[in-house]
Amino acid sequence: RTESPEKSLSHYLAKLDLPQGLLSTVVRSYRSCDKRYWFIDNSASMQTRDSHIMGENFESVQVSRWEELTECVCFHSKMSAKCRFP
Repeated sequence: RTESPEKSLSHYLAKLDLPQGLLSTVVRSYRSCDKRYWFIDNSASMQTRDSHIMGENFESVQVSRWEELTECVCFHSKMSAKCRFP
């Protein structure tokens, strides 16, 4: 028997060691809609280097807006796949 999507989500999020408040917010968000659409901006302004991502040692690394967006979309894609969300 396969695990429910919500249990899969809880197990995945637990591995990320996130604060409980953030965990419950993510679960509530995923319960609230059955489909998600991403609209991606690829305008010239996305090359502006005024964004940040977390580096390997949890330091802030300055990147372009496009690089930050790529990191965000990759994270959510992996989470959706692991938790079997649409």
